[in-house]
Amino acid sequence: MTGFAILMLVLTLASVAAWAHTENVGWSLPTAVFGYLLIRQFVDVWGWVSLLFWMLVLVAVVVLLFAARWFGAMALTIFAIMVAIAVIGGTARVAHIATLSSPRSTTTPAPGDPAVLTVEPSDIPPAAARCTNGDTFSDNSLKPVGSGRQWSDSLSTPVGAQEKGAQLTEILSEVCVNPILGDAYAQALSEIKIGDFSVADANPWLGQFLAKSTSDSQLRSWMTLKHLDGDEAKIVTDSAGNRVVFVTTEYLRYAEMINSLLVQFDNQGVKEGYTSTAHWPLGSLVANNLPRAHKVTDPNAQEDKQILALTFTTKAGDECPTVFGVNTGDKRPEFVSCEQAKVIAPSTPTVPRTCEELGTCGSSGTNVSPPPGTPPGSPSSSTTPEPTPTPSCMEKECQPAPTPAPGRSPAASPASAQENSPPAPPASPANTATPVIPASGATAAPTSTESTPIAEPSGMATGGVNPDGE
Repeated sequence: MTGFAILMLVLTLASVAAWAHTENVGWSLPTAVFGYLLIRQFVDVWGWVSLLFWMLVLVAVVVLLFAARWFGAMALTIFAIMVAIAVIGGTARVAHIATLSSPRSTTTPAPGDPAVLTVEPSDIPPAAARCTNGDTFSDNSLKPVGSGRQWSDSLSTPVGAQEKGAQLTEILSEVCVNPILGDAYAQALSEIKIGDFSVADANPWLGQFLAKSTSDSQLRSWMTLKHLDGDEAKIVTDSAGNRVVFVTTEYLRYAEMINSLLVQFDNQGVKEGYTSTAHWPLGSLVANNLPRAHKVTDPNAQEDKQILALTFTTKAGDECPTVFGVNTGDKRPEFVSCEQAKVIAPSTPTVPRTCEELGTCGSSGTNVSPPPGTPPGSPSSSTTPEPTPTPSCMEKECQPAPTPAPGRSPAASPASAQENSPPAPPASPANTATPVIPASGATAAPTSTESTPIAEPSGMATGGVNPDGE
């Protein structure tokens, strides 16, 4: 429950108590206002279950009033207010569900309209945003300095491609299989504001994603192991017998939505000679977890390396075009000043892409199916759930497990796996085999109720920057 909802609940109950104590009908007004604001919180955030629960709480209040012989006009008025709130809340909820389920408008937005930076969980992801390179975890962010990463705070490995389109494809492909990189981009995208338009407000799923990334399991939430033949004792391994780590099905869906935002920007290619105003390097190691990117705004700790510039211009002569820079040395997101952005970004408004350009015309898309039981309308919602791999890293069992080298597939036959193991990501200079931590996550197998410890990873990034020492 949010702090605002708690406050509204307290004020609603306090108003009812004051009304009952004084028998002054004037308390009906604050009771109605606070009750309405309370219910609206749950209609927008929690849905029917919470709405019903809190309605029952208020019904109990009315019952107590009758039991205390405080009935008559006051109790009937309270009941009428509750019915009104239920009707208003229910109507709003139905309208909200209808909005989520209705097809998105096919009308092409006007040039420079930032509304194109809105992605709904039900949207078909653009062809370029889809995760088609498997679900084997990429350990690019964990490679030692000098053996993949360039600097102690490198977010990932350098961009290997040379042409701007291939560079963006390489970045989007890694977002699909590297939650550390995907989380950094989600952080940066959440901070973009274009005039009165906020990317975070238009895409509330970004907040849901980041909330899970900062939960108790943190980025391990997005990683898992897979079983063979439904046998909890058999784990998918590579040809050397090492456990293979995968990203979760839920993460893949979020990755597609993050990529769907990125492909709406204009790709200006590599730019150099500019200094960032904010950037997201890799943070220091955290015991039993993955390192996480953090925002650096200290003017004395900014980057001046070349960036792949993704831009958005709202109108001719825009005083502050948006530039989402990707450092080609380690793929970290960066922002630049308005003065630099006006030099990097075109002066003409960004032209929205057609469905033909995005590859979504008349397509059902290739959305990844969610874990069973995912609520409708959530980022991982689908009508055809796939089985969720069960993390099997048991107490004292977790050991560092390398990702298979490019082109290598797990030793087990895909046909015998509980969930088919897709091929490893395409070979590139930024994808070589080094040890990574095992499944995120994870909870213990069904026979155990103990939390699962994660072993100290081998080959983990070293020398990371402390987020508190910006």
